[in-house]
Amino acid sequence: MVIFSVFRFILFAIEAPNSDIPLATAEVLTAFAIGLQFDMVVICMLLALPLIVSTVGYLYAPLTTFARRFSFLWLGITMSITFVVSALDIPYFGQFFSRFSMAAFKWMDSPEFIFKMIINHPANWVLIIILIGIIALFIRLLRSIFKAENTSVGRQHFLAKVGFTLIAIALLAVGARGRLAAKSTLKSGSSYFCNNAFLNQLGLNPNFTLVKSYEQSTKDGNQKIDLMNPELALEITRKELGITSVDSTSPLARKRTYATPRHNYNVMIVLMESLSSYHAGPQNGKPTLTPFLDSLITQGAYFSNAHSAGIHTYNGIFSTLYSMPTLREQHPLKEIPIRKYRGIRDALAPYDYSSVFLVTHDAQFDNMEGFLRGNSFDDIISSEDYPPEVEQTIVGVPDDYMFKYSIPVLNELAEKQKPFLATYMTGSNHMPYHVPNYFSPRSNDISDQIIEYADYSMQEFITKAQKQAWYDSTLFVFVADHGIRKSGTYTLPLSTTHVPLLFFCPTLIDSPFVSSKMASQIDIFPSIMGLLRAPYTNTTLGVDLFRENRRYAYFYGEYKYGVKDSVDYMISSEVEWQKLYKYRTLSLDDYSKIDTAKHEDMDTYAKSQMQTFQYILDHNLQ
Repeated sequence: MVIFSVFRFILFAIEAPNSDIPLATAEVLTAFAIGLQFDMVVICMLLALPLIVSTVGYLYAPLTTFARRFSFLWLGITMSITFVVSALDIPYFGQFFSRFSMAAFKWMDSPEFIFKMIINHPANWVLIIILIGIIALFIRLLRSIFKAENTSVGRQHFLAKVGFTLIAIALLAVGARGRLAAKSTLKSGSSYFCNNAFLNQLGLNPNFTLVKSYEQSTKDGNQKIDLMNPELALEITRKELGITSVDSTSPLARKRTYATPRHNYNVMIVLMESLSSYHAGPQNGKPTLTPFLDSLITQGAYFSNAHSAGIHTYNGIFSTLYSMPTLREQHPLKEIPIRKYRGIRDALAPYDYSSVFLVTHDAQFDNMEGFLRGNSFDDIISSEDYPPEVEQTIVGVPDDYMFKYSIPVLNELAEKQKPFLATYMTGSNHMPYHVPNYFSPRSNDISDQIIEYADYSMQEFITKAQKQAWYDSTLFVFVADHGIRKSGTYTLPLSTTHVPLLFFCPTLIDSPFVSSKMASQIDIFPSIMGLLRAPYTNTTLGVDLFRENRRYAYFYGEYKYGVKDSVDYMISSEVEWQKLYKYRTLSLDDYSKIDTAKHEDMDTYAKSQMQTFQYILDHNLQ
């Protein structure tokens, strides 16, 4: 328990300075006290098997030696594993503002990438050294405990042994429950005791959250979402989207036609790695780290209230290109067999568009290449295609090199006298950060420097693109795959999903504007088709931001979903709790029991649309 508390203190020391609100001493102490409860649950669970084996040796002397050896090995191995999880939890929390869970294992099919990402971050080496020291100390203390002989055990009466055994079992049972209340055992929600999102999670033990997330993921049907009645969800969603006709191929089908002729423009989508609106875009007159992107905003259509569908890159790629939301921890890019989706690539196919997807690193990561090729993309360009002499880090070639490399590729496509769809996935703004030596940043903090570099890369790209024959007939869309945690005001920080969204094409958008209407990544595809005035059938949950409105933005992150409009922000853990905040003032007061109508409306909106997508998947209706 002392060791678990040490890891909790390290997490506190790292994250406390990032808290948006002052940390009251009493609340900090309460969080640590709650942590002892969760630690006790983990420890007692691991002690259960050694208790059974040791009891046999306790009651039957010939098995005593075996029992001691087994218990030593069991505790030495399992407790060391819990310490490893506790160490991994610290950088994981820093990235996702959530304790360690099964979501961390989504990338285990790319172990080399994950290993390099860990060892190339200097701060992780400090954690590794601390971890090794803690495990060594624990094994040494454990050995000394098991070496101690209790000579009085053999002289105890059998009934006394039974009595002591029953006491031990009772104590362990109480400890494993985590609380004395008879109605229920300790749950993750038990750690939520105040309005501080960080302190509410500090008491959790990452081994506890890992096991609970595993239990959730293995329950029958839990890979699929079950938020509400599917038929009711579909009815609500169709009404929300204004669908009255019936289409046998998709319940969401609505034909889109345009009075004026179609624009035969190229489409270029730039998915910017981990770029939050808290770092880019209008900042109330304050200087930003992205001056070039900000300059483009004044020349295009910018949506200041746009949100990513999730908090992972695969969420951003899928939702941007196929206009469907994130469903819990489902990983759409890894579906086997590859499911066909009717996204922007298929919608542009009748107009003879060619397509290419470019990424800085290995396209096998997250199964990007397999999924995109299975969903009609003509070509994928990744780390294997770049010259071997080009410097590559864990996240591949620098962003500006990928953009530079793409120019001849796009020229070749343009020479075929037909339009093209090009999608970029940048990588430099992903830890561990590497700023190329030819770029001179203004900031001192490397996390700011890398954003400056990302902006520089986009400037270099547009500068080179302006010299190409296809530039004037190209629609550029800039959006982040997801944001990055800037603060911890709320349990699901808005900075992780609030992203810049810009449509840029001077010859197509002749009246630049900034819109505060709610927007989502899933609206990008329909909005592009609207700008192109290209007739198609929309079978997605996305809307055309230039002609339609979205009442709420909704998104998913680490076993929680959020729903937001211009005033309120609702967060739900699905089963344990829901909160409604007035986020504009960073209020921590829960309005869910006060403004119940608004709370229920927001919740129903998000649930119905997510459940509708699950219904479509289950019945293969898109």
